Amino acid sequence: MARPQRTIAPGLWHHVTHRGAAGRPIFPTPEDRLDFLDVLGHCDGRFGLQTHAASLLETSYHLLVFDAAGQLGRAMRHLNGVYTQNANRRHATEGAIFRGRYHSRVVQDEAWLLPLVRHIHMSAVVAELARDPAAYPWSSHGHYLAAEPPAWLHTETLSAHASAASVTLDAYVRAPAPAAERAALASRSATLGDAPPGSPVAASQGALPDSPPAAPGRTVSTALIIEAVATHYAVAKARVTVRHRGMANPARSAALLLAVDLSKDPLATSARRFDLSAQSLASLASRQRKHLDGDSQLAKDVAAIRATLEAS
Repeated sequence: MARPQRTIAPGLWHHVTHRGAAGRPIFPTPEDRLDFLDVLGHCDGRFGLQTHAASLLETSYHLLVFDAAGQLGRAMRHLNGVYTQNANRRHATEGAIFRGRYHSRVVQDEAWLLPLVRHIHMSAVVAELARDPAAYPWSSHGHYLAAEPPAWLHTETLSAHASAASVTLDAYVRAPAPAAERAALASRSATLGDAPPGSPVAASQGALPDSPPAAPGRTVSTALIIEAVATHYAVAKARVTVRHRGMANPARSAALLLAVDLSKDPLATSARRFDLSAQSLASLASRQRKHLDGDSQLAKDVAAIRATLEAS
């Protein structure tokens, strides 16, 4: 079954959650939670992923993050992967700790930021792990009440949102949430709110999928893939829909082929654009080059895309 696409681009807010494999605890000890928060802090400096709210429960976690550099995918792989390695080493275990891939949704309207903080900070109370949000040590709520937040947490933005609403963050979190808000936040939707025109979300609609659907012979919209490589040609509005046949992951394969075939920059630049190492990009491009030979449909597609870009 095809997995849903993610919208990942610089300047987006995300609500990220993940659960333990087979419902098992993911933080067996306080040391595990401290290590997770330490790795989370590293994601800020290394990937530009800023954490504004967090709650580490027993079998899941919630994060509200601002993806300043468009590196959410890499940051989450680092966070979950390094934490898993460290936890397995500490407990002399092996294997996956988390169930599948993480879930994320884009916060398209910043009016949802405060409701999300309430949802995250009250999660321990809802799970009956604490009677008061400030009393739960593994939530960011108590840090918002402290004089100095920890290095992994950013508190200025959401505190400012609360001030603009003429309420303290603590009072907002403790106030009962409307039923419609609770229903929306409890859903597994991919987005929250409508994207205002001109916002980073609106500009990134249809961005490169984190895991493209496998549908050979299906028409795949590559608007944002084209836009990514089109920056090399100073064409910001290129939009092309192409058909790729016989490819296991058509959108991803198209992106890789186009990055190698059209990019004027070094290979590493294109690799970063598509969230892959330069070695991985070179290897996959080499294996897929045969699809560009002769009179293949893909070769015709790439030629048509190039002509569109150069004519724009």
